[in-house]
Amino acid sequence: MIKLFFHELDYSLVPTNQKEIGKRSIINKCLWFFLITNSLVTYSSFILSNTAFAFSLLGSNSIDLVYISIASGF
Repeated sequence: MIKLFFHELDYSLVPTNQKEIGKRSIINKCLWFFLITNSLVTYSSFILSNTAFAFSLLGSNSIDLVYISIASGF
């Protein structure tokens, strides 16, 4: 049963030539780069907004921290 299943698989999506493999590798690198930079930006904006919120709770008179916390939320 398992051998039958693997025999019926469609291998048309598997790249065969080196040019296609290189193209997919570049696309994969771009996607990983986007994922990593996006997560870093999200994490840093989260830290920044929490820091600004903590300073505003401490009674800091600087209104810039409030603007930073609002801007980093988007």
